[in-house]
Amino acid sequence: MLNEQNLENIITKRGMTLSDQTNRSEELLEEAEGAVIDAIAETMDLYGVTPSIGRLYATMYFKHDPQTLDDMKDDLGMSKPSMSTAVRKLQEINIVKKVWKRGSRKDLFTAEKDFFQYFSHFFGDKWEREAKINLSAIDHAEDQLNQVLNDEKANDEVKNAPNSI
Repeated sequence: MLNEQNLENIITKRGMTLSDQTNRSEELLEEAEGAVIDAIAETMDLYGVTPSIGRLYATMYFKHDPQTLDDMKDDLGMSKPSMSTAVRKLQEINIVKKVWKRGSRKDLFTAEKDFFQYFSHFFGDKWEREAKINLSAIDHAEDQLNQVLNDEKANDEVKNAPNSI
């Protein structure tokens, strides 16, 4: 039967104590988390933010509890004013939200955990903005072209030009 003592004996025979194995597991988890944080930080330019702000978001993503600016400052070694500016930028793109916690006098922030939802919302908004701008420009151009077509003084050559819109 496998119990804690037997498990420790097996691990010890392989040259590691249970404590060593736990430390190694923690190191592997930290390395994995670091790799994801680095990747997120590197790709946050898609959302118009710098890698350092991306690193802040990625670090917050792995936190289970809401964070204060002081918590974030300590985690990342950035100044409090820089942290405040970064959090504001992340709030502007709706990937970090301010939350309320009873008994806390400091502002608390949490990161959006559903990356797919955020991604689709963010780029859906960008696509909608682009569509509105282009449709508005097309409406404006159409009005101008109709003015040319309806202008009796306009030259027929201009009205029938193949390169016009």
